[in-house]
Amino acid sequence: MRRVLLTSIVLLVTGINGFSQKSFKYIPELLTQGNTATIIYDNRSTSLSGCDPIEGVIYLWENYQWRADDLEMTKKDSVWTAEYTMPENAALAVVVFNSGEKVDKGGRNTYCQFILDKSGKNAPSACIGWGMLRNKTMSGYSIPGFCDSINSIGDDVMKYWINQELMYNPGERANLFHIAAEFMVKTNADEEKLKQTTGYGIEYVMTQPNPTEKQLLNAKELALKIMNDPYKAAEIDSLIKNRFPYNLALRDEMITKAFRETDFTRKKAMLDEILKYYPSDIYRDVNTEISNLYYGKLIQSVIYTPIATSKDYSLMYKYLHDSPMTQLVTYHWHHVQLPLRDKLISNDKLLSLSTEIINEMQSRPRTGKDLAISPGRWADLFVSKYRDIMTAHSELLLEAGKYSEALEIAEKISPLFENKSADFNDLYVRILSKNGYDNLIIPYIKLSIGKNAATPEMLEYLKADYIKIKGSENGFDAYLTSLKSAEDLEDMQAKLKSSLIKEKIDLFSFEEMKGGRVDMAAQKGKIIVIDFWATWCAPCKAALPGMQMAVNKYKNDPDVVFYFVATQESKPGFKDELRQFVKEKGYNITVLFDNPDASGKAQATYNNYSHKFKFSGIPHKMIIDGNGYLRWSSTGYYGSPTELADEISCLIELIKSENLRK
Repeated sequence: MRRVLLTSIVLLVTGINGFSQKSFKYIPELLTQGNTATIIYDNRSTSLSGCDPIEGVIYLWENYQWRADDLEMTKKDSVWTAEYTMPENAALAVVVFNSGEKVDKGGRNTYCQFILDKSGKNAPSACIGWGMLRNKTMSGYSIPGFCDSINSIGDDVMKYWINQELMYNPGERANLFHIAAEFMVKTNADEEKLKQTTGYGIEYVMTQPNPTEKQLLNAKELALKIMNDPYKAAEIDSLIKNRFPYNLALRDEMITKAFRETDFTRKKAMLDEILKYYPSDIYRDVNTEISNLYYGKLIQSVIYTPIATSKDYSLMYKYLHDSPMTQLVTYHWHHVQLPLRDKLISNDKLLSLSTEIINEMQSRPRTGKDLAISPGRWADLFVSKYRDIMTAHSELLLEAGKYSEALEIAEKISPLFENKSADFNDLYVRILSKNGYDNLIIPYIKLSIGKNAATPEMLEYLKADYIKIKGSENGFDAYLTSLKSAEDLEDMQAKLKSSLIKEKIDLFSFEEMKGGRVDMAAQKGKIIVIDFWATWCAPCKAALPGMQMAVNKYKNDPDVVFYFVATQESKPGFKDELRQFVKEKGYNITVLFDNPDASGKAQATYNNYSHKFKFSGIPHKMIIDGNGYLRWSSTGYYGSPTELADEISCLIELIKSENLRK
């Protein structure tokens, strides 16, 4: 076993400080902190043979974490080159090349090299970093997705590299003793030896002249988790408080106290004090259980109070830089996307706020494990991760007349939706139109219809083009159907058919919005489509265009009726608000007011049905056949007007076909 281990180590060392691979080399051959090196990559003998272009990412092991940077690869003759200056604190450099989906990590030896310090020695932490790069047990310290079956090393070899680090850089014990303890726990080391090794590490840190707070906190954690020694943990706590007056425990206390403060003026003053002693730029990546729970909520409560009381957004702008990324996402949802959807705030104000939030999000330095994502990849991930934010921003730019800027963002987002979002498809068509790309609109609409994700406005655009070519709208419906996926339509029909039920249902009488009453029980022999909705319900309103399409399709069919029952309404004057909403939108639908319950709230029929048929939430749609049986019941809206219209139409036709078979 020992001979195999030593042989493995010799093989692994080959290429660390002077590559044997013909495909890769540095000039100069030895890397030094602060010096610039030329990276040369000949892909002809690698898995990327024949690929062009080649992209490269360099990963740097610094301060016990990986940081990624993009390489500017240039092709010279038959090889690819890049210049890169090694950072002052880097201990290892690892290069990964890719072309499209293909990746070259350097095989068994990898394209990894130790970096020398100014004295010509391997930089501290290089040995343990080299081990953890390829050890699956310690994968949390590796580059995400790097360690594989080809380049991985066993736990015995990992142990060797830990010992090598301690041998050549004994001063690193304070930084790596908790890593060594973690490794011993994961590899089921002897408990007595684990405690002995951990105890030595804790004492070493505590007796150092200038241990960092992080080192002491690691020692405290191990004193509790491995040594089961609360007295030692308390001793370390005392040492932390003496050495670091403004320590993380005090920060947690201040955050908790400020979060619980009910007086706004005092809460804001307490937040300002926290930021004075614990600046955001320094503590951005310092997280504790308490700070994760309360810090972001504390800032949010301070920001939201003046907005709620006086529409004052000044504190939003003031504390944007101090807010965690998750809170920025929340701010954009609450104060940009929702007001944009409901048309509550002027476009100018929304665009200004959206711009500030997005600029702050994009300017944030990567922290933690995100450091292992290169800046270029990070920019791509940003658009993907926050596509809803970027979509709303693109719409705001469009409304502001900044058409080219709106298009630039939309072009980045478009591939993410794959034509499957009717809302985005509609926005993209409008952006194309404003930028003068009319030749691209019809092909894009056709692709969207192929995914059954189009709006009525898009269909009108397509119909106008059809009439222009054909001279009339004759045959348009058949043409529209031909653009949709026959397979998807068949799947839809099969799923809807399997979802049909048959349960007896009571039918009620309602007040109609335009006056008079409608008695559903009097509609015997007709298929009744009921849509429970409310003006305060965003998904309900979003579903109405699709329902209007279904209404239009059956407007001349005497055997099908649609009723839109406004429910769960209690606001005074809601009936007038409903009338105004329907008029503004131009909907041609029959709106009924739900009957009042015992409390006077318009929801009696909804409550009756939801209790009997076990559902909750709106929008909720029900289809009743001509014999008074409930045949279909569904809650929610999934975003596509054309798909919703097709679903309702398919269900109606299925029920009709049953009657024909009888």
